Amino acid sequence: MYGGLGRVHKCCNSFMFLDPAQSIENEINDIKFKIIITIQDTNDDYSVKLCEKNPDKTIVIFDYTINFYKQESNNLLTKKWVMEHCFIASTSGSTGKKKHVQVPVQCIQPNIDDLTKLFNIDSSDVIYFSTPLTFDPSMVEILLAFKNGASLLIAPEYIDVLFPPNKEYSITVWQTTPSKFFQHTNTEIKNKILSADSTLKILALGGEPLNGVKRLRELKHVNNKCRIFTLYGVTEMSCWACVAELDLNKIMTDREVPLGNCLSETQLQIDSKDSSGNNSGKIILVSNTRKCYILNNKKPGSNEEECSLKFVDTGDIGEVRNGTVYYRGRKDDTIKRFGNKINLQYIENSVMQCSEVKTCSCIWLPKLMLLVLYYSSETIKSHDLSILIKGKLEEKFWPDKIIKVDNLPTNSHGKTSKQILSTMFENDLNTPTIPATHAFLEELTSMLKTTLPIDEIKNKSYQTIGGTSFLAIAMCNKLSHTYPQLGNFILPYLISNNKTIQDIVQLVEKDYSYEEMKSKKRSKKPDFRSKRLAYALSEVLELDRNLVDFQELWKFDTGKCVDASPTLCPYKNKVFVAVCSHSGKIAVIDTESGRLQGQIKLNSRIEASIHCFESGVKGPCGVVGSYDGTINGEIKQTIQVAEQAISADTVLARNGYIMVGTLSGVCAGIDTRTRRVAWRGKLSSPVFARPALYDDKYVVFAEVSGEVHCRTVEKGIKVWKYDGAKGNIFSSVYVRNYDALTWQFIFGCHDNGVYSITVKNFRSSLHWRTEMTSPVYATPCCLDNTSIIATSTNGKMCVISADSGTILSEYQFPNEIFSSPSVCNDKIFIGCRNDYLYCIKFKSLI
Repeated sequence: MYGGLGRVHKCCNSFMFLDPAQSIENEINDIKFKIIITIQDTNDDYSVKLCEKNPDKTIVIFDYTINFYKQESNNLLTKKWVMEHCFIASTSGSTGKKKHVQVPVQCIQPNIDDLTKLFNIDSSDVIYFSTPLTFDPSMVEILLAFKNGASLLIAPEYIDVLFPPNKEYSITVWQTTPSKFFQHTNTEIKNKILSADSTLKILALGGEPLNGVKRLRELKHVNNKCRIFTLYGVTEMSCWACVAELDLNKIMTDREVPLGNCLSETQLQIDSKDSSGNNSGKIILVSNTRKCYILNNKKPGSNEEECSLKFVDTGDIGEVRNGTVYYRGRKDDTIKRFGNKINLQYIENSVMQCSEVKTCSCIWLPKLMLLVLYYSSETIKSHDLSILIKGKLEEKFWPDKIIKVDNLPTNSHGKTSKQILSTMFENDLNTPTIPATHAFLEELTSMLKTTLPIDEIKNKSYQTIGGTSFLAIAMCNKLSHTYPQLGNFILPYLISNNKTIQDIVQLVEKDYSYEEMKSKKRSKKPDFRSKRLAYALSEVLELDRNLVDFQELWKFDTGKCVDASPTLCPYKNKVFVAVCSHSGKIAVIDTESGRLQGQIKLNSRIEASIHCFESGVKGPCGVVGSYDGTINGEIKQTIQVAEQAISADTVLARNGYIMVGTLSGVCAGIDTRTRRVAWRGKLSSPVFARPALYDDKYVVFAEVSGEVHCRTVEKGIKVWKYDGAKGNIFSSVYVRNYDALTWQFIFGCHDNGVYSITVKNFRSSLHWRTEMTSPVYATPCCLDNTSIIATSTNGKMCVISADSGTILSEYQFPNEIFSSPSVCNDKIFIGCRNDYLYCIKFKSLI
């Protein structure tokens, strides 16, 4: 790659990477290129035409097709604006009109020299290439490696890849955005990235404000040697302008993170003309030599100097305290909410003081006049976070809505995208799902954080229980988006202070109806006994409570680790459980008493589950394979499916077809009638998961790489594919018929997630993803009609709502779990790596 860059420079040409997810033709029209190169997978079915033009030349290298398109010669870049072109970068467009910025070598070279010295980079370093090529800091990673002879690691962002057991290949320098970095779990950061023996010596976070100092301080091991830096800059002066090394023992909050020292040939000024305070104002970057060129700002007749940038108005606000500049957000981060000035970054900084919050972003929706906080966390619920915020901030800063997500959405540059969040919220606005009275009580209790008994609330006025006019306006505005005119209806009663809460509820029930019920009249007045009000509040409050109670009934010592899932064996009106372990023991146990009914000791360890079946008058029998390669019984026939072993269980489908997945990535269907392989398919990675059947016609294979494939049972025809999992899959897929036309597929993943995908009309989409506290190897199973059980390797068992993905209850085992649970009536049977088989009784509390 470096040779290619050098040749481009020698020809006095620039290059630019285009994002294929964007409209490439619009980019081509904006910038007149000499040559356009596309690289695509040879096996993909695609059109080679670009702007209605066929390629002038095509070459094939390995599995890639490279097309070259020559463009017209009267283009913008034939003019030699500067002697040493380097590359063209594009702003994300998140803060104004998208710009195409031509970056000369003299802009980025001072960065490379400064960071080499500051980071102490040499040929022994491994720099992780984490930044998209369309984002200008990617050039810093490439050029730092080339200048110093360091290694450049190009790999997926899996922690086990970045920090493998072999320290020689573990990364030492990592430049990334805070949003991307903080998507990693606390466990990954604590035990790998910032552990005591981590190889990482430089962590450089830039591109957006750093929210998460407290989390860094709590997760960084006291003996960890990594130096943490923040980088500040704008694309118009590519690349970085300032750098600060953080002392986590001195910086307590995100607002104390300085912009730091200016890098070579760069100055920073604070323009306080438009600011009410003398110590804050717009951040202006100045340089006599680091001048980029805005290509799509050039006007006819303008000269080169008019298009260059000497003074760059960043649009950011800085505050000067004791000679140090601190970032205070963008100009548009300060909004007016019902007459009060609100700074969104101030809210985000305050929320990030809660160490349980991974990342957060606060957005203002001006059309709806709503303040919405999105956050990601492994533990804290939105109700609890709301209480925390109300204890820290004045009421004018309280969000109208707090929404928990797995991870905040990022744009193509890896920065949190408030545009995507705004679109997400507006798309989620829907029609009423509960009566207006319930919605009113929900917002009332949520807004006021009240925990007063119903009998004390119902006969008091709004202001008496802590309500203010500001909160009344905010609450009524929010209600009006789902219940038209409800806010206008109740606001006068709240402000006047002459009606009790019960009075207002009765008025809503009597005189208000939302639009779809306008034609209906209600003749009967509702009963407002305290029980009904208590029910309404219990429905709307997000109470932090377990909804399922667990009780250990018995446990059985198998002698060694249990990795096999227990098998339930009904016999003569009783149910027994059979379990195998690494000790070679096969034990049959009474599910009620936990007493051993029988035991066999094999000569080799067992990881597989035993298969039980009826055998006439002799009673149930079992078949199991062991590590010495033997099974009970007689071999009738051998069918060669693939070169490598079959690790997953096989499945018998309709009409006598056996579904098989192998370690070589071959998936196949065997016709038992002809005793031959009916079809074969090749996946990109091994299959450890048992094939899953649905709708009598289809089979689903989950491969290790994270992709889930559906094929027809009898012919192996490809039906659909899902590739949204972000880790390896060893779990099999649990299948559930969601409704008449929709199927649900739930599986565990090595990225700590339990995924639910839905398939309707042969289109797959993510339904929900629930974060566990460690990788999920075991297959989730059904607890009842509405919930499932999932286990993770650290011994955590969770009951999860099958509809929403919400964790309803948790149970902690004393050791790792790799086996899937089995459920019988009100009991869960599960094997643990501490050698025991457990019987856990469960009871729903709702």
